[in-house]
Amino acid sequence: MAANYSVLSAGLYAIKFAEVLFRLKGDEHWQQFGDVDSFTLNITPTVVSRYRKNNSVRTKAIEVPNQVDSTINFVCYQFSDFVRAVSVAGAVEYMTQTAAVESTFDIAKVRPGIFFVGAYDISNVAFPASWIADTHYKVVDAALGGIEVIALPGGVEADTPVAVTYDAAAIAATDKRVSAKVASKTEIEVELMVRQVGAVGKKEVMHLFDCRIKPEGDLSLIGDGDFSNVTISGSALDTSNGVGILVDLAS
Repeated sequence: MAANYSVLSAGLYAIKFAEVLFRLKGDEHWQQFGDVDSFTLNITPTVVSRYRKNNSVRTKAIEVPNQVDSTINFVCYQFSDFVRAVSVAGAVEYMTQTAAVESTFDIAKVRPGIFFVGAYDISNVAFPASWIADTHYKVVDAALGGIEVIALPGGVEADTPVAVTYDAAAIAATDKRVSAKVASKTEIEVELMVRQVGAVGKKEVMHLFDCRIKPEGDLSLIGDGDFSNVTISGSALDTSNGVGILVDLAS
């Protein structure tokens, strides 16, 4: 008896008005990705036709599925730390810094211009005794560690070394100051949980076990208002437990 092959179901599955949660691969901690109007999963199977020869004519006998593609797409309207990291194709990291007192930054060749001491949240910046604050130097960006040499005091020649001291505040990972390496990842690997939060209709949850996501299109990271958004797309990959599950919850 010939085997009865059936083509895998194809179609577009969507959850409206949802909250998307994620956790990085290997992590047990779930975080909020953001709120979306619609989260879509599109399943597209590819089939190969098998033909039976009937005298001089070949007749299609069966269709065998040999590949299934699963794509995901959603527009995120909430710029969480993770969304910002993904938007530059980088994994989210939190900046840390040990507090320091009277650290030294050596300017090898001093001249008027901007210098960065290599630390964040600096204070108590001091040049040698002959230098006067706001006349010869000033702090232009304490958060970023930027100082400016305005003019050289008398007796100090250009391109000579000068030692600058400063204090730096402690920065802990719990402060959640994001530092994402730009373009360090072409895709981000996550596990997604999509929870329907609309006030009307039945509640659904889609759990996708292994997703590779990336931002689509242009995104203005600086200067945009609260109504900015970023489109995220990617693939839902197969695992030993399948691609994922869709669960209907009680209303």
